[in-house]
Amino acid sequence: MSNTIPERLRSGGAPAMRGIARRAATAALAVLLVWGQVPAVAWAEAASAESSSAANAQLQGSHASSGDASSGDSSDAANAEQTDDAAGAEQASDAQADEGQQDASESADNITGAADANPNAADGNTTSADGTASGQTEGSDQPADSAENGSTAALDDEDQQVAVSVSIYGMSASGDAEEWLAPYEVTLDEGQTAEDALVQALEENSIAYDATPSEYGLYFQSITSPFDAGNTLSYDGSNYWQFLVDGASASTGASSEVVTEGASYALVFGSTGELPSMVRATFEVYGIDASGNPEVWTTDSLSVEKGSTAAELTERMLDAAGIAYDAEESTYGWYLNSMTSSDGRVLAWDEATGAYWQLWVNGAASDAGASSVTVEDGMSIAWYYAAYGAEYPENGVVADPDAEQPDWEGAYGFGQGPTTAETPAGDAEESWVSKIKDVTDWQTNVSDPLVAHGRVYICAGSQLIMMDAATGKELGRATLVEKVDSIARMIMVDGLIIVPVHNGRLQALTADTLSTVWYTDALPAHEQGGDQQALGSLTVEGGYLYFATASASWSSSYNGYLLCVDIKTGDVVWQRESTQSGFYWAGAAVSGSWAVIADDAGTVTVFNRETGETASTLALDAGSRSQVVNGTDAGTFIVVTKDGCLHKIAVDSRTGVAVELGSVKFGSSSTSTPVVAGGKVYVGGASLESYANSWGSTSYYGTIAVIDEASLAIEYRIISTEDGYLPAAVQASPLVSQQGGSTYVYFTCNITPGGVYRYRVGDKQAELIYTPAEGQQNYCMASVVCGSDGTLYYINDSGNLFAIKGTSSPSGDGGDTPEKGPSESDKVPGDTGTVSENGDDEAAGRRPAGAVSPALQPLAASNGDAATSDDEALEGAAADGSDAEEQASASARATSALASDAAAERGLPSWVPVAGIVVGVCGLAAIGIYLATVRKRS
Repeated sequence: MSNTIPERLRSGGAPAMRGIARRAATAALAVLLVWGQVPAVAWAEAASAESSSAANAQLQGSHASSGDASSGDSSDAANAEQTDDAAGAEQASDAQADEGQQDASESADNITGAADANPNAADGNTTSADGTASGQTEGSDQPADSAENGSTAALDDEDQQVAVSVSIYGMSASGDAEEWLAPYEVTLDEGQTAEDALVQALEENSIAYDATPSEYGLYFQSITSPFDAGNTLSYDGSNYWQFLVDGASASTGASSEVVTEGASYALVFGSTGELPSMVRATFEVYGIDASGNPEVWTTDSLSVEKGSTAAELTERMLDAAGIAYDAEESTYGWYLNSMTSSDGRVLAWDEATGAYWQLWVNGAASDAGASSVTVEDGMSIAWYYAAYGAEYPENGVVADPDAEQPDWEGAYGFGQGPTTAETPAGDAEESWVSKIKDVTDWQTNVSDPLVAHGRVYICAGSQLIMMDAATGKELGRATLVEKVDSIARMIMVDGLIIVPVHNGRLQALTADTLSTVWYTDALPAHEQGGDQQALGSLTVEGGYLYFATASASWSSSYNGYLLCVDIKTGDVVWQRESTQSGFYWAGAAVSGSWAVIADDAGTVTVFNRETGETASTLALDAGSRSQVVNGTDAGTFIVVTKDGCLHKIAVDSRTGVAVELGSVKFGSSSTSTPVVAGGKVYVGGASLESYANSWGSTSYYGTIAVIDEASLAIEYRIISTEDGYLPAAVQASPLVSQQGGSTYVYFTCNITPGGVYRYRVGDKQAELIYTPAEGQQNYCMASVVCGSDGTLYYINDSGNLFAIKGTSSPSGDGGDTPEKGPSESDKVPGDTGTVSENGDDEAAGRRPAGAVSPALQPLAASNGDAATSDDEALEGAAADGSDAEEQASASARATSALASDAAAERGLPSWVPVAGIVVGVCGLAAIGIYLATVRKRS
């Protein structure tokens, strides 16, 4: 091979390389030129996108790490517990096997599994613990981080869960069949066996048993009655413990029966291989507490052998509940003399009151004795300690119209206007915290707190709790006829606590002893919307109470009722149905002969207070989910609608005809009940300013607005603190405190951590004055209330009740003293409403507020005219009942907050686009010089 360089390379190589270099230099200069000409705003957008991506990654990473750690801890604990249980069972089985106690009567019906399956059962239980922990996280109504953790911990196909039921039927000492364990649901992994289900059910219900392994599986030698420790049943020559599947004798042992979804397994002591003939009944005992108020001592249901009497059922249930009793057989049959309460009080015949233990069957006093009543399927058996002729208690509640009431005048509760109490004007600290319910208990609703006469009242489920306002110590509790709904706003009037409860009912209790004085009947449910919900506010005027309900969901309402109730007697004076829409978070305001309320469809109704007849209606552009409040002038009212508009309405004192005087838009949405004080209106909502969240939709910040009542001019519209924007909508009613020449507004934002904010009117920003401890943080829609000493009380979705007190003198915004009226520099430009002297609708136009809080710029500003966006914002801010939507909203808000922080920290420096322009210009000049030189040479 020749080493000579080809001629074409020798002659053309250098020019070729120079051409390549020229092209590369030209391309580089062109890139620099383009880079330099990109507008600065484009670089800012790129920086924002980069920061948003980084924030999303950070958010997901933090969720994943925290979720994994939590899941791992719970799974490890479950694994340890299950492994210990399995080891204990194996040890017990080995000991019994050594004793060699195998009865010749062993049969295939009694075989419950192969001995070598025990290690697998233990492994299966450990896997089940893992799976159950993951399943609970995935299915629970938790914030977004829990939801993400649950989704990442989804079970594999081989670990899918199977739910089955287990029942145990023994015999009483007299030989009658007894249900020792009602159908009990057990969750197992696919591939586990009926033996696993039986063992798990026995152990979880603490039912003692003796079982030994055999070559065919576990053999249950004996099981002890959970009602009578002295009644242990084992093979007696004819009866033994039989294994049944779906009510029929099994053809295989339980260890060979792989669990299937919905299957029912039973252990029956007998010889026929059949389930005993049973009937199920409910059983209740209503005694009295130390104050003489009715209370529930026990309530349960049980299956007994067909033909059993109420006396036999009573003995069984009292023994199971651990209630001591004295009964005897007489010529008239079985007679219950006395029962003893858990605190040692013996209740027997009381000559002074005429009270004795009465038998009630299916809600009516029985004419026959307990030994003469045969229990039938579905029957209700109850014992009630009361005098002859007493009414049957409802949920353990008996009304006593003659109950002594404390002489406490005045009305307290939601919508009572401003306060002059010395609320925290400077630093604030936690006074006490009381756990009202567990954060994972999503079935129990908690009311807004009510503070009066040194007490705090709060409802949890069907319980009203009274606490010492200074210490949080529980002073007493009472049972309600129904549970409270998701929002419940109690009031106190003339020594009575009036509680709105489910099915559109009201219950009045004495404020000192919590004795029930009266309660109203349930209102009719709607075919589509379901039960009536008591979500609104209560209005008191002239000895009467005005109250409204809704049959509704988070986004729609179907109908509702408006009622007038006599406060003293509980009698319903009149009742009207709204067939078009319900009253969701709504309440009435009263002036003269008229009362005014707004519904979920945006219709304002003026009705006669005495008759309930409609005098006039007024249609607004959006629905309302807040209470109507009185204006300063007689006959004027303030209404807030869901689109973030505040309306001023006047009602003619003679005719009841309503006209709109004007309106102003202060936010993108609102469900906040306003407060009128000193010619100003204070109201919360979602901001007009918006930002693009990580889900590709629009979200809003929170806002507090101060509006001049006469002109409807927005004097202050606050959307930020020194740490950034208010993180979410202000949905509750603000607490307004006027003290020391200043006005303070306290509010919450419906997002974690669920703390308390304060705004001093005249300042440029609000401030966060209290943040709950980490385990007590959650969303918050409840209003902040205060006691006479200025202590703040509120509750968030963690189930904790917080008491917050001030610790220091007032602190302003950078030391500024707030103005008595807004200065020109602090006023919000352009935020003026239109007021019509004659109520002309055209004159009452809406002018959107477009100002931005000082020193803060949103990613996008709403023009205040997007109705669809307003509705979407309302649904998200109102914490939709759907788990997925609530979690998505939480994740979006958290992501946007992190994105804002990341943008501030990682945004490109301001000199970068300037440098690009300089380089680009230099590049143009260099290209021009180069091209001129090339032409000269050529």
